[in-house]
Amino acid sequence: MIYSSTQPLFLSSQLRPRGCRAGKNKQRLIKTVISERVPFVKTNQGVNFNNLIDLTLSAPTKKVKNEKNSEKFSLCILNTRSVRYKTNELNEYVVDNDADLFIATESWIRNEDTVIINKLVPANFDSLFENRKHSKGGGIACLFKKSVKVSRVSTKNLFSTFEILQLNVFLGKNHVRIVSVYRPPSTSVVDFLTEFAELLSNLNTGPGGSFTKVRNFKKKNCVKKNL
Repeated sequence: MIYSSTQPLFLSSQLRPRGCRAGKNKQRLIKTVISERVPFVKTNQGVNFNNLIDLTLSAPTKKVKNEKNSEKFSLCILNTRSVRYKTNELNEYVVDNDADLFIATESWIRNEDTVIINKLVPANFDSLFENRKHSKGGGIACLFKKSVKVSRVSTKNLFSTFEILQLNVFLGKNHVRIVSVYRPPSTSVVDFLTEFAELLSNLNTGPGGSFTKVRNFKKKNCVKKNL
C-alpha cells in the first residue's frame, strides 16, 4: 500500500510516546518518500587478465629411490589414544602420506570391533592387531599395503609392563624385523626397563637381517635402525 505525502499514518494500537520534545502521545504526520527502483541490467565486462597471475604447479611427490632403483619403505607410527572415533581421519592420514606400513599404539580396539576395523583399514590394505584382552584401552594396530609381505612373530615371553607387536617385513631380498612396544603410564619404569632389556636380548633377526625398533613410551616417538 502506498500513502501520499499528506495522508496521515495513524494506527491507534501502535501509537507510542515520542518523548518530552515531541510531546507525549502527540500525533504527527509522517512524510512518505516514494522512489523508483532502478532496474538491474546484467553486463558482461569480461575478464581482466591483468588481475591474474601465473601459478607454478609442483609435480606430484614421489618416493625417493635408492641406488638399486627400488623404492624406499615408508613407515609411520602414531599414538592414537583410541581409534574408535577417528577411523576416517586415520584412514585418510595413511592414504595421504602413502604409508607402506602404519602402526597405531593405544588403539583401544577389541576383537569384536569388526565395524570399526573395516572403517579404519584403507582399500588395498591388510591389518594385524595386538588387542588388550582383559581390560579397556591399550592395544597396537598395524595397517600395511597388500603389496608388502608382512608376517607376525610370536612373542615367547609374557611381559607385564608393556604390550608388544613383532613383525617380519620382506622387501625383496631385504628382511626387516619391526618391534612395536607400548608402555602404559601406570606401569613401573624400573620394571619396564628390566623387561625391555630381556626383550632385546632375545631378539634375533638372523644373519644379514635388519633390525628396526619402534618405541612409544608416552614420550616423543623414536625410531632407531641398527644394521
